[in-house]
Amino acid sequence: MIPHTIKDEEHWHDLRSRHIGGSEVAALFNKSPHTTYFELWHIKSGNIPRPIVGGDRVFWGSALEEAIAKAVADLKGWKIRNVHRYIEDSEVKGFGGTLDYEIVNHPDGSGVLEIKNVDYLVWRDWEGGEPPLSHILQLQSYLALTGKKWGVIASLVSGNLPQFNFYKADPKIIKAIRSKIKEFWKSIEEKKAPEPIFTEDLGSIKTLYANANSETLNLHGDKRLAELCGDFKAYGSIKTNAGKAQKTAMAEILTIIGDAGLCLLDGYKIKQSITPEKAMSFTRKASKRTTITPIKTENLNE
Repeated sequence: MIPHTIKDEEHWHDLRSRHIGGSEVAALFNKSPHTTYFELWHIKSGNIPRPIVGGDRVFWGSALEEAIAKAVADLKGWKIRNVHRYIEDSEVKGFGGTLDYEIVNHPDGSGVLEIKNVDYLVWRDWEGGEPPLSHILQLQSYLALTGKKWGVIASLVSGNLPQFNFYKADPKIIKAIRSKIKEFWKSIEEKKAPEPIFTEDLGSIKTLYANANSETLNLHGDKRLAELCGDFKAYGSIKTNAGKAQKTAMAEILTIIGDAGLCLLDGYKIKQSITPEKAMSFTRKASKRTTITPIKTENLNE
């Protein structure tokens, strides 16, 4: 364990950018509800910005964390303390994080305390009352970083139902986490980007190819791209819920054409253009528009 005193917010963001943190570990196993492996790889590579995570659940979770921690400690008779330091792993470079709280002066030795504010509709889907794997991987990461032997995920469900899930440090899980982190940073060093999951990575792909240049791609004969364009147009005309399938097709299309402003292929023309930022009663940010147009055979070269 290598502790770092956090000087300010900029220092914390710098440390976070150079490490895989506990909340990011699940993405390495594609078990994160927020981030895919593909997205995390491009964030850490500096290719796309870290998304701004917000919403009511994030706001209230952060606002109520200290109150929930104090309440669960009172319920259990625990003495706890907030952890005001960044911990770097002593075994694997690029592995670090900041945990929520430590349980101190406990008969079983000090432990890790993770606080979760959980909506009832989310909690009722927990199998057997167990938190999702992303929470468990996060806790095991902090057990690895601190060397502590046990920890607990304390959840306040629906504002009035406390739940406690206790876990011992699991050597097999910790070994898998460290192995995944080594593999991740090695792939970045070697510039070996992972393949996207088209059903999940459209947002990241759009960000990665956010520009539109003057390049024209001649992809006549690319049967896969023509098939994808056909799928995209077909899904758009179906009245049923085909939105996810259409987004999946667009994700793969963008990985093929990148930032090209114009692409010509058998039966279709793909144009990409930037809608500039515009100040209204609010600021509409610049965005890229991708248009797929069926064309007649005789007009393929237009």
